[in-house]
Amino acid sequence: MPFDATSAALPGVQILGRGDATLGRLMALLDSTRPCALDSEWWAPKLPSGKPDQRQARLLCITLAFGDDDAHPLRPGRAAETWYVSRTMLRVLQIGPWSRGDRKLAGPLYAHALGSDADVLERNGIELPRTNQRCTMTLAWLVGLSDNRGKYGLKGIVEDRLGGLMSHIKESWLDSWEAAVAAEQTEQFRRYACEDAEECLRVAAKAEQMVAAEDEKFQRWVTGVEMPFVHALRRMQGRGLKVDVEHLGRLREELAKEIEEVEAAWSWEWPRVSISSPVQVAKEFYGSAWDARMATKVGKNGLPSCDAESVRRQAARLPEDSAGGKAARLLLRHAELTTARGTFVEPLLALATHHCGRVFGRYLQHGTGTGRLSSAEPNLQNIPVRTELGKRIRAAFVAEPGEVVLAADYSQIELRVLAHFCRTGKLVEAYQRGEDIHSRTMALLGIDRPRAKIVNFLRIYGGGPKRFAQQGGCDVPEARRIMRLYDREYPEVGRVMEAAVSAARRNGRVKTWSGRFRAMPGIDAEDRGEKAAAERRAGNTAIQGSASDLVKLALLAADQAGLPIDAQVHDELRLCCPAEEAEVHGERLKAIMEAVAPDFRVPLVAEVHSGPTWADCK
Repeated sequence: MPFDATSAALPGVQILGRGDATLGRLMALLDSTRPCALDSEWWAPKLPSGKPDQRQARLLCITLAFGDDDAHPLRPGRAAETWYVSRTMLRVLQIGPWSRGDRKLAGPLYAHALGSDADVLERNGIELPRTNQRCTMTLAWLVGLSDNRGKYGLKGIVEDRLGGLMSHIKESWLDSWEAAVAAEQTEQFRRYACEDAEECLRVAAKAEQMVAAEDEKFQRWVTGVEMPFVHALRRMQGRGLKVDVEHLGRLREELAKEIEEVEAAWSWEWPRVSISSPVQVAKEFYGSAWDARMATKVGKNGLPSCDAESVRRQAARLPEDSAGGKAARLLLRHAELTTARGTFVEPLLALATHHCGRVFGRYLQHGTGTGRLSSAEPNLQNIPVRTELGKRIRAAFVAEPGEVVLAADYSQIELRVLAHFCRTGKLVEAYQRGEDIHSRTMALLGIDRPRAKIVNFLRIYGGGPKRFAQQGGCDVPEARRIMRLYDREYPEVGRVMEAAVSAARRNGRVKTWSGRFRAMPGIDAEDRGEKAAAERRAGNTAIQGSASDLVKLALLAADQAGLPIDAQVHDELRLCCPAEEAEVHGERLKAIMEAVAPDFRVPLVAEVHSGPTWADCK
């Protein structure tokens, strides 16, 4: 039978029963200033990828863990009282205290996956109170409270950082809805669910302690931006993207045909070498047609790498009609086509079919070191932007009839961030005057535009003369000469990058414009390669991390202004709207994006485009 307060066997855990006494006690706790941690357990059918489809989640239970009466609101500590609300009693919350989002709690409300929990609860008729909601996973990411693998899952943090030991969920519990309902009746399941809320409170205590140790600027960013951003992200995910399934089907067939053609051309030239075997390719070409010194690394098998960058370097230096050049170009084309089909087209087609023509991606706020969003199912961040194949994939993302896709993209945001940090100098002057920075660099260094773009961005990513030579199609001495000229004309750029490295050595971390920080392990390493990588990462984090701060602010401001943002990819925000409203929406979005940093020393510029498909917005 469904368990209640009279059948529970969990010491220290209160069970929400059918009587007024238990409900009254829970209401009193919710009205108190005691910090509360929430966890939800749910079941959902599987997506084509095998992951649960959260949009169809069915709630099994929620657990609430409350801190001590005298706990500091932002240092909650261990759970003093834990409540379990079973599936059979969820109706009490649906029609009572949490049926409306206007109820406010006096204390903070924590959840480790706040966005996911809030989404599932809303889909099951329970809206979280409008209170001081804090996502402990995001807090942990912001202060570097990760497990031993650099991940931010609750179990890993508790066991690796807090010395705890948590129960494991049984996969069989979630085989079906019937299995999940049966599991919810067991003490083992209930203990697992209660532990999640209790340990969330412990993680919150540690994370809040670490936040409180930082300066006020960082604390304001956490509370004013990162926490509300959790819900902006959730709303964006919920809108989804309309996909042209017929276009994807045709594209899949076209890619299959193109892959066959590439494989046939390869087999004609090298019948004994598999195009899909890096070992066979390395043995065939390195030492003869290819220069092993240009490989990015040597594998465990002792062979030079055949990764995309290594092959790209060979293609750049060899004539198209040479054996080595032809092989490199066929390999690159084959990799591009198979990646497009396996990573984008087929997963998109499966997801769009599952959701009747729409895809609902997952965005991770804590997915990268710099602070940029990462995404999955589908991975929108990795769709090529400037290639012909990337445009064919983007053309599958369409608007509803009568609507258009509208996208606004920051112009050269990373270079503008770099200019802001430079304070003075030619880079700042160029942007303040509205000049094209690549044209300015062309004139100053006496080089063509492609090389000007390369050298401008290489300084951000920490590339040296060897990388410039590979990308710019020149020898290393010429690349070194150009980069020395650049440093002479833009000395302020070198000072900014050196300052980031110095800060990393001094503090073990680098801060972004917002006050966020990233630890820099290896900055004082004895190994030259490890140290150089950490130095590049330090400079890159200062610039790219600050750029991601600005994009995050723009998305949050657009969401708060009521604009229906449905995707954020790199420096671009997109939405769909009626065609007749495109100009108005475009002007609003552009104004928001350009106004997020009024203290910037150079203007931020957003460029807006619209069209029937996403491909038309570039």
